[in-house]
Amino acid sequence: MSGVLQSFSDQYASALQGYFAHQDEAALEQAYVLGRKALAEKIGLVEMVSVHQKALADNLTLPLTPAKKHSLIKAADEFFRECIGPFEMTLRGFQESTAKLQQMNEILEKRVIERTDSMRRTAESLRALFQASPLAVIELDLDGHVLMWNPAAERLFGWKKEEVLGLPSPIIPADQEKETLILRGRALQGESFAMLETIRQKKNGSVIPVSYSLAPLYNNEKKALGVVMVFADITERKRTETKIQRQNALQQAIKKIFQETLISRTDEELGQVCLDVVEDITQSKLSFIGEIGADGLIHDIAISNPGWKLCSMYDQTGHRRSPGDFRIHGLYGRVLLDGKPFYTNDPASHPESIGTPEGHPLLKAFLGVPLIRGGRTIGMIAVGNRLLR
Repeated sequence: MSGVLQSFSDQYASALQGYFAHQDEAALEQAYVLGRKALAEKIGLVEMVSVHQKALADNLTLPLTPAKKHSLIKAADEFFRECIGPFEMTLRGFQESTAKLQQMNEILEKRVIERTDSMRRTAESLRALFQASPLAVIELDLDGHVLMWNPAAERLFGWKKEEVLGLPSPIIPADQEKETLILRGRALQGESFAMLETIRQKKNGSVIPVSYSLAPLYNNEKKALGVVMVFADITERKRTETKIQRQNALQQAIKKIFQETLISRTDEELGQVCLDVVEDITQSKLSFIGEIGADGLIHDIAISNPGWKLCSMYDQTGHRRSPGDFRIHGLYGRVLLDGKPFYTNDPASHPESIGTPEGHPLLKAFLGVPLIRGGRTIGMIAVGNRLLR
């Protein structure tokens, strides 16, 4: 629509609304003035019909009684007839155009009825979709209180609809409240967000990773009423991603160890590389690799420096040393004797714990894995001080 036609359309809509309000000669005279303006600005009759149809449709979409709707259509017909009066001397077929207008009015009224029925069916479909959606759908008002809570939300978060309606959303963890408030405020200003990832709280107190989308809700006047959010549980996807990341890390670790095997000059050098890799993968602070010798003791091949640099252990000459030979007992003895992996998040209280040397960092967690060759345990690798989940 051109600027001239748009301006005329706005003036026409305003004048028609004024005539609906007063329906007097002064208001009707505005129609004639607009008709002359249309001729002067070379606005054709077909365009006039389109302008009139739009202005009338905008008024008929309001909730009206059948009698009121009929009255408005009749008044609009009078207004339009007056508006196209100036065309009478310059355009042929005025009567035909008037008949066409009446027909269009009837079609428009029919379309309004059809549109109303379509909107009703759409609303029913949306309600059905809301109830049947496999995704959790939650609507909040301007203050963040729950307006709607579908069955999928009940299944995902654990609260029944009756427990949350009219109350603040219970699924937001305390440390997420500020961020959530900011996003909701932005949504109420007109922004929409898709596929955000965060955590949300369940009724049993646990938290789950979710992906969610957020959008504003408006009334017919384009005024924000609240927000709607759609949540999907991504627990399994996160588990898969973590598994893939671990597999990739292991592949890179194996590759690095193979490469170092070719260039390391001693077993100790290669062992230290292995420990660096293991500590990186497990995010542990302490580690060692040992092998069982012919003397029945476990001899360290490599040992992480933080574990021993503060230990108060001395050799026969009185010089400080890092221990290298161990009896097979304690927690690492269990790994070697059982030939099975073993871990504990509380080594100090374990019944097989024998403590640590003086000056050794406090052991907060322990994981030991046997090294097996030909069905026989020949050594072990152990890490410490990472809480395993």
